[in-house]
Amino acid sequence: MENDYSGGSQDNPYDAGKADVGPPPTSGVNSTAQTLAIISLASGLLGISAMCCVFLMPIPLVAIVTGGIALTQNKPSNNGVTIMSIIGLALGLLAFAGFGLMILLNLGAAAAGAVSG
Repeated sequence: MENDYSGGSQDNPYDAGKADVGPPPTSGVNSTAQTLAIISLASGLLGISAMCCVFLMPIPLVAIVTGGIALTQNKPSNNGVTIMSIIGLALGLLAFAGFGLMILLNLGAAAAGAVSG
């Protein structure tokens, strides 16, 4: 037996399967879509809880945008990412509508106060 292990010789038992080695198998989860779905869900929850502060109005927009992108990048077989994306998107839309309603009510109260007094 020859001890020439350079160059992938057949005598090296540790070098036998190196040509067949590839990347590890993936579980089918798109990590980008999963990250965007988590961001959408978190910012949707934060947007709902921060509806009293008008300067936090961009937070629901983040939930809407990242939820939409996660839904388009998601594989159909990954239900967890789909559910997180839809919930984040819905919470973002609800918070954004709440911000709009709050602004309209404040404008209406300011207009009523200006007329009466």
